[in-house]
Amino acid sequence: MHGSIEHCKAAVEKGADVHSREKNSGRTALHKACYWNHTHMMDWMLKELKIDVNVQDYNGDTALHDAAMFGHEKIVEALLVAGADRSIKNKQGKTPAEVAGDYEKEETKAILKKTGGVELPEV
Repeated sequence: MHGSIEHCKAAVEKGADVHSREKNSGRTALHKACYWNHTHMMDWMLKELKIDVNVQDYNGDTALHDAAMFGHEKIVEALLVAGADRSIKNKQGKTPAEVAGDYEKEETKAILKKTGGVELPEV
């Protein structure tokens, strides 16, 4: 994935499976878009392809965990609007907010701990 929507659209039109996973990691195209901060690609996949926003890789990480790790705040916000579940824990027992904290992404952690303007309690 190189962040090119045109490239991905062409692949999908030729029959590429947008729900496929990497053999070794279980990561999807959505994981990669969020990891690399490709907001436009993530938006396209969620809106046009209806990809499951909460799919987990083999480590239990969702796209929200990936975005949280790198402090990609716009991605985090968009995933939350799309219905990402901020309570999903990975195999290390960490929520996306805890992952953000581990990587000192305090603003991202704050975004993940708020919902509807209300701060969530510590988990």
